[in-house]
Amino acid sequence: MANIAQAINVLQVVILTEGEKIVLTPTYHVFNMYKIHQDAELIPIEFENIDYKYCNETIPQISASCSVSSDNKINITVCNLHPEEEAEISFDLRGETPKNVTGSIITSEKMDIYNDFDEPNNIIEAKFDKAIIERNSIKVILPAKSIVLLRVKQ
Repeated sequence: MANIAQAINVLQVVILTEGEKIVLTPTYHVFNMYKIHQDAELIPIEFENIDYKYCNETIPQISASCSVSSDNKINITVCNLHPEEEAEISFDLRGETPKNVTGSIITSEKMDIYNDFDEPNNIIEAKFDKAIIERNSIKVILPAKSIVLLRVKQ
């Protein structure tokens, strides 16, 4: 679950406005991507994870959620939290045979990129076509510092 208290023209906003202008921030695009799980049925997900280490902190490099929506598609959102290294991951869809997979991604070349009025489209949701179906599994290579949504048709 995610909540955001300050939505417009404050810190960590989803939307910036200035007169008639509007900018959708990276936070907006992440919330837009994750809304696919709203009113969907949770599917427990397991995968092999690796750790991301920074200074004295260690966290899992990959975070993922999975659900099936009312259109009977499996939705997998997956984040690669490492700022510099890609990650390869495979999701076994036990008992399901995927027919096709489509995807979208949010990422950038630098960690400090943001959207503003001069450059409102630095970070947007874009097409992602690097997911591969292998029998009953979906294999994907996640770029560094990325969030990917995969929609699997059964």
